[in-house]
Order: sequence, then structure tokens, then C-alpha cells
Amino acid sequence: MITYAAIGLYLLTAALCCIAAYCARKTLSPQHRSLRWGIVSAAFIALAAIRFFAVEEIVRRSLRQALRQSQLYADRAEVQGPLLVAAAIALFIMGMAAWHHISRTHGPQRYLAVAEMAALAFAPLFALRLLSLHSVDQLLYYGPVKGNWLIDAGLTLLVAGCALLALRTPDPRRKPGTRGSRTHKPHRPRFRDQP
Repeated sequence: MITYAAIGLYLLTAALCCIAAYCARKTLSPQHRSLRWGIVSAAFIALAAIRFFAVEEIVRRSLRQALRQSQLYADRAEVQGPLLVAAAIALFIMGMAAWHHISRTHGPQRYLAVAEMAALAFAPLFALRLLSLHSVDQLLYYGPVKGNWLIDAGLTLLVAGCALLALRTPDPRRKPGTRGSRTHKPHRPRFRDQP
């Protein structure tokens, strides 16, 4: 049930990002922003496919089998520890880069930047789930409300919200003469003076 709910949420988010990509074509930099929204949409379609085909579980089992065959499964903590530190450092660097990037944008551009950073945050989340370190698994999977669900759903809803806000926020960089632009003036018929 949770799997299908997550897939539905991923696909809904992908659809909203796709609409945002289509609407971004009407701005002064259509290819740049439309492509970026399109990439975010494709990322969530990929997430839906990964969840539907259980790719993450298949990769996790393959890694465990490889560790068992190489006689490293009993000492996997020695391998997982450095990888966990590397994932934490990467997450910190991504956070600082995200803050720097987002602070330099405004309006719909800021919503796009936040959506991109939230989509990228799935990468370290996947890394943590694949590492399957006991202390990390306790944070992600144990308890009535699993931390994994909260992080996954939170990131997805954040991207969906950014797409909705980008669609609803007037863009000062919209092409002149299109609806929603500041320079667009409605057509008013002119009548000649009657004699």
C-alpha cells in the first residue's frame, strides 16, 4: 500500500513539474528553465519506476550477496563506516551549495532551485538506505512513523509545492505580449468619431 502511494505521489509531482516546464517556455529563457523543470520531472518518473520494480531492494540484496561471497559481510561495518562519513560530507557540501544557489535566486527561479536541490537530496538518502548500517537503519525504519517515509514524502511534497508556486507566481521575465507579462495590454477596439 505504501509503495503504491509513493508511486502515485512521485507521478503527481512529475506531472506538476512537467506543467511547470511547459509554462516556462513562455519566459525570456525558455530552453534553460523548461529543460531544468523537465529534468526534475524525469527524475521523479525514474523514482516511480525504481519503486515499482523494487530496484533498490534488488541492489541491496546484490550488495549483501557480494559481501558474503568476498568474506566481508561480518566486517561490513568497517566498509560501511567510511562510506557513511563520505555520504555525510557529501550531504553537507550539497546543503551549503544549495543554500548558496537558492539565496541568489528569487521568484519562480527560487522555486526551481529549491525543487532541484530537493530532488538531488534523494541521492544521499538512497546511499544511506543501501549502506544498511544498523545505527542508520534504526533512524530510517524503526518506529510507528518511519523516518524514511517522512524524509521521502517531505522531499517529494516540497518539489510538488515548488512546482505549484512557480505556476502561480507572476514571472517578471515573462515574454512581452504573453498573458501574465507586465507589458501585456488587452486589446481595445478603437472607434472612429461619429460626424
